[in-house]
Amino acid sequence: MFWRFGGYASISTIDTLLDKPDVSLEELLDESEIIQELKQHNTKLIEYLREDNVLKRLMDYVIAP
Repeated sequence: MFWRFGGYASISTIDTLLDKPDVSLEELLDESEIIQELKQHNTKLIEYLREDNVLKRLMDYVIAP
């Protein structure tokens, strides 16, 4: 997500992580701004979270004892 302040663009930490080829789900979940990015419909984040292997791991976190 880009925010403009005085002509400068700031890229979110989430977008920076998603640009890495080897980003892990855990790295993303550790970021404090992940909820805000989801609320703002960050397309890259949503597409990553929709991948089958990522969805399976998210479900494992939810239902694990």
